[in-house]
Amino acid sequence: MRLRKDLKIVREYKICDWCLRRLVNRPSDEALKEAESFRNTCSLCHSIPFKNEFIEDALVTCAPYSFRTYSVSIRMDSRTLKMEEEITVKYRITKYIPIKKALRNYFKRELSKRIDGKLVDIRPEINLVFDFTGPFRVRIYERSYIIGLRYIKLNPDARVNASACPECNGRGCPACLHTGKADDGSFESFLIYNLPRLINSTVPRITWALRDIYGSTVAGNGYPVYLSFRSIYDRVMAPLMIPESPVPGIRIILSQSLDRSEDIVRNFKIKVKIVLDLKSPLSSDDIYKRVGKGELTITGIEGKVWKKNIRILKASVVDNHAELIVETDSGVNIYSWLGEKTPPDSKQVEPKLFSNGEAVLKRIDVLNVEGKCIKAH
Repeated sequence: MRLRKDLKIVREYKICDWCLRRLVNRPSDEALKEAESFRNTCSLCHSIPFKNEFIEDALVTCAPYSFRTYSVSIRMDSRTLKMEEEITVKYRITKYIPIKKALRNYFKRELSKRIDGKLVDIRPEINLVFDFTGPFRVRIYERSYIIGLRYIKLNPDARVNASACPECNGRGCPACLHTGKADDGSFESFLIYNLPRLINSTVPRITWALRDIYGSTVAGNGYPVYLSFRSIYDRVMAPLMIPESPVPGIRIILSQSLDRSEDIVRNFKIKVKIVLDLKSPLSSDDIYKRVGKGELTITGIEGKVWKKNIRILKASVVDNHAELIVETDSGVNIYSWLGEKTPPDSKQVEPKLFSNGEAVLKRIDVLNVEGKCIKAH
């Protein structure tokens, strides 16, 4: 008697009924009954859907994390994938559910009963990866977690930026957690050395939105800084766990999580007051004309190019003394735009307002950052 295709597959490859159902449409009762005997020894799925320990391992692995959204992924060994391909080719099976998809659906269904979170496919906070490529393990891959801070300098002497690590002179070494920064009591060193211990996280990558305004004399509020964490256990509570007064002279006035990394690099407006001594005879009209439409090209140290805008709200010139009120997009190095000597890591700005020797910068004061007023001291 000629055997049905489903029964041939079960006997030749010793697969379970779970695998048979996804490979064959409407398998016979006889084939299903025989396939049930391979539930504990299935050569294709390795009996994964019949072992609760995989679910328990996943729950233990993700237990330390707090998250609102998650996803599930599967990694299978090449032997299993080749066997599935061999079966489908040999028996001309074109419509079936691949094992990785079937296992992913299985784990999603089971975990949704046990995890208080939302299953999403786009931008989950964590991704649980069931790795069957070798000895089984559950891996956790996290989406970078970003916290945006705004802080006040309570006095002009408050230290914000950390000095270079004395062990490596700023190059990065194990002593400075490969940041190049010393643990010197500054606000930046607090973010590097103390904050990760407080909120149980990795060392953050720090983006200072106003670092382009070197030498600003202001001590005030509204300065934004962004912290990007590769791994952080308590995503829900982290912003609330950051102390209001992390170091002397610094106060946190806003701490919030950001949904997208684009929030770090988005443009915002900065208003500054610039005080200059003019070495060439220039009028306020001359300065307005040089700015024109205020379209600037910013070139970074790696050759990346940005387009920015700047405009002069007010220009007053008395003899050789000039004061400018300027509104600019974030990311414009004011020193470079004024034609001053710039630090080696700064962005180069074209066109410049002054050529070499035409003006000497005396002071820059930040007046307003994204709608928040700054009080100079």
